[in-house]
Amino acid sequence: PDNKYIEAIIDINPNKQNKYSARSGHKIISPNSINKNIDHIIVMNPNYSNEIYEYLNNIKPQNKYKFIF
Repeated sequence: PDNKYIEAIIDINPNKQNKYSARSGHKIISPNSINKNIDHIIVMNPNYSNEIYEYLNNIKPQNKYKFIF
């Protein structure tokens, strides 16, 4: 809850953005709002890993993220 390890939850669904996770209280943001200092992305559903990787690479190609599955 204090965002010590996880800064935010990222979701492409605009209906979820700018709201908060019920369980942890983390803010839900759009992929375009990713902080440039973020270097790790935790993928909760590996079925979407390719889609997530391609999407992030298109919006911020200069950033090299480390993905955790």
